[in-house]
Amino acid sequence: MEKETYQNKEQDRRIKELKNENKELRVFVNNHITDNTKAMNAFRVEVTEVKTDVGWLKKNYWIVASASIAAGIAGIANILIK
Repeated sequence: MEKETYQNKEQDRRIKELKNENKELRVFVNNHITDNTKAMNAFRVEVTEVKTDVGWLKKNYWIVASASIAAGIAGIANILIK
């Protein structure tokens, strides 16, 4: 009888430990998810800022593309002439 009581107490203690560990893991996971959500929101803001910073390139695409092609052709011509 005394051995069964000891086993029951030991099992109860282990169950309490497991429940506490489970609570700690839930808190950790919730904190981790919250941190990741904050990081993703910050990333979205940064991507949006980059997207708007490149708006000038979209508006002046043909000017930039023409200038780049002209510079490339001029560079090749310069090499061929020398």
